[in-house]
Amino acid sequence: MEWWYFLRALWAISALIILLTAFFIIWRVKGIFSWKRSLKEELKELKSFAEQNGLQVKKGVKIIEDTCGEVFKSFSPDIEELRELPLYIRTIASCFYPNSDCPELQISIGSFLRSLEKSLNQFDLILRRPGFKKLKSINIRKIRDIRRWYLRLSGSVLYRWVSVHKKMIQQMARFRLFLFLDPFSWLVYLSRYLTTLVLIKYLMADLYIFIGRLAIEAYSDTDTSIQNQGEKELEKTLEELDALENDDEPKGDPQIQEVRNQLVGFSSMAISNPNIKKWRSAVHKAAEIISKKHFPDSDFSLEEAALGPLLESARAWAGKVSKGREHPLIRRLYRARLGTIYRAKNLSDNFISKSLQNIIKKSYKTYGWLKWPSKVFRMAKKVTPLKISLAIGWEVSKKASLAYIHGKTFDMACEELDRVYRLSRSASRQR
Repeated sequence: MEWWYFLRALWAISALIILLTAFFIIWRVKGIFSWKRSLKEELKELKSFAEQNGLQVKKGVKIIEDTCGEVFKSFSPDIEELRELPLYIRTIASCFYPNSDCPELQISIGSFLRSLEKSLNQFDLILRRPGFKKLKSINIRKIRDIRRWYLRLSGSVLYRWVSVHKKMIQQMARFRLFLFLDPFSWLVYLSRYLTTLVLIKYLMADLYIFIGRLAIEAYSDTDTSIQNQGEKELEKTLEELDALENDDEPKGDPQIQEVRNQLVGFSSMAISNPNIKKWRSAVHKAAEIISKKHFPDSDFSLEEAALGPLLESARAWAGKVSKGREHPLIRRLYRARLGTIYRAKNLSDNFISKSLQNIIKKSYKTYGWLKWPSKVFRMAKKVTPLKISLAIGWEVSKKASLAYIHGKTFDMACEELDRVYRLSRSASRQR
């Protein structure tokens, strides 16, 4: 019977090893299961919310569910896909404005700022996720390296064999714990790289839910656009523009200032209006300049940004933007839809005479972006009928307002980008 005692001892040792391994795995992946459970609960809440609202909300929630479903199915979702968030927002906006060529612009500034302010608590929840703490010091370059490693692994003969015979392996795994269905799952959670990929997947799903919820709330807002804007209303807007500080003075890095001028300088604004696409392009160029300053030896300096500083700075930037409704100029445009603002005409349009165009250019050179609209409006009243002068006044004031808003948010983005790469550089030295 000695063999029986030997088997029992072997069984006890094996059980102890399994338990110790399980505790190690649970310690390694603590936060993953709670994160996944929280995401599932949030999706259930969204679905329940959709059932209590109209068809438009249901369609928007369905887009969120489908997007998160794709993320959940993939074991190695590409974090670069987050660059397509503007398209994701536009798809949700089209549920509320299906007949619009630019549905994302059919939102008022007030609706956007209110929804953004309400959503900040949800953003804070993402930053407090136990699983997110494990990602804070990982930079974009490392994430891409891990994904490439996984793609090589998934192309191996062993991986393909395990994938094909997964059910058989599960049946053979007689001593598996209830948390892990097969030996390959153990490999997943024992591997630091694979654990990181799982965390990235849940982070992406969390961001999609956050952005999607924000978009649904903002686009379902019934706020109406400005109507019946007369001379007194225009005068008040121009007075508030006059009271603002001139942001045209060069400051900081001359390369950054050059990018800023391309976005909101007079020469570019005179022939077109800044938009989200141009703003994103300008911020991207600024990020390249700033990242190179902090990581001069890196071939891919943009990818040196760590996730922790990146999302924390995004939260700080969103917080600053949400407080814009306290600004007198933003309050004046609070009920204006983005589409209305972006339809500010070019200064070379036919309804502005050559002589008035010369006045505009001279006024800008003398007074800068914020004060020239009032000078142009008062001059237009002297040489054109009131209806035309009002139209001119509103167009030039909208252009000045656009320049101010885009310039301010660009400056705030540059401040946060500098913070991101400074903190990322400190984190890379500690690793």
